[in-house]
Amino acid sequence: MLQALRTRLLAWRYEATGEGRGSRDLRVDLLRGFCVVVMIIDHVGGEQSWLYVFTGGNRWIVSAAEGFVLLSGFTMGMVHNRTINVKGVRAMFEKVFGRAWLLYTLTVALTIAFAAVSTALGAPYVEQQTPAHGRLDFAVSVLTFHRTYSLTDILVLYTLLVLMAGPALWLIARGYTGLVIAASITAWAVEQLWPERVPRAWEIVDGGFPFSAWQLMFFMGLVIGFHRERLAKLLRPRPLVAFGLAMVIALYVIRFATIHLLASGTGDVDVHELLFDKNDARIGRVIALFAAASFAYAAVTLAWGPVRRVVGWLLLPMGKHALFAYAVQLFAVAFWSSELMAPVRLDRENALFQASAVMFVWGACLVQPIVIHRWHQLTARREGPIPATAG
Repeated sequence: MLQALRTRLLAWRYEATGEGRGSRDLRVDLLRGFCVVVMIIDHVGGEQSWLYVFTGGNRWIVSAAEGFVLLSGFTMGMVHNRTINVKGVRAMFEKVFGRAWLLYTLTVALTIAFAAVSTALGAPYVEQQTPAHGRLDFAVSVLTFHRTYSLTDILVLYTLLVLMAGPALWLIARGYTGLVIAASITAWAVEQLWPERVPRAWEIVDGGFPFSAWQLMFFMGLVIGFHRERLAKLLRPRPLVAFGLAMVIALYVIRFATIHLLASGTGDVDVHELLFDKNDARIGRVIALFAAASFAYAAVTLAWGPVRRVVGWLLLPMGKHALFAYAVQLFAVAFWSSELMAPVRLDRENALFQASAVMFVWGACLVQPIVIHRWHQLTARREGPIPATAG
């Protein structure tokens, strides 16, 4: 019986499946899809929901936003390692800057469109935004990245991170990984200890994610993803669980030290905010992120078979099209938060609305590849065959 159980457990592992032998790491897609689902549920929000058992309701010491940033860096590192090795550094820069331009245009379009839709629908978060001097002032501020909006601030951050990823990847490829890590940690540390000394090219109105603080998670993911093959032994379940436990122990040690060294004798120090503030990506939140990421990656590696069957249908489409999913969820959030839904919106239990928003985004992710494929077919037919030239 023990042998049969061992055989079953080994068959569940990611490496034992056909998907585990592919070039794309579907574990990352699944975890990124989970982050998208959590963000949708928490953004739709509400006072109470049984779904907060799985998402935390944006009240835990780590959230899906940090996971999304870390996994985005990890994916980018993996992809552009192959690009550099196969096509060279120039091809990498072309793809990275092309991606940054796409993100810029998408961020601007989504910010303006989401603000307009939210205002028209009377979403409650509209009143929390800093008023502009007019529509033209708002549009120009968005175009120049001087202003962002509710839920689109992370897209501004992501655009800037991708833009900076090109030079970082070039340095990593030339053997300066240590320099990239040191620069990233230094920038984060300065933001934590002396935020007034961080050079700021411009202020971003309603920007909720300081670049210097949040870049650490992205660039750590970028480095790990780029050196994934070298770190393969460390990315196995046993080392990952050991690392996660070490992070948990470190978290308790830091919290204990903070309480007894900094907060002793004073009543005006908020230890939780000092260690886990989300906006500034405090040290406790970063450590909690790496602990959670280690456990999650180990878990999906060991139990890929049942996890794939139970939730893969939902998470993988949104993980593979994460940027599109995030864009769609903006308008789902605007709809469920609008005055139109006020008569049927419940004061406490919001799981039905949250689940409906998740399914709407999931359906859009399933339809998107079909629509794009059909569009390419139609444009190809319109262009027609290229006429042969006379010899």
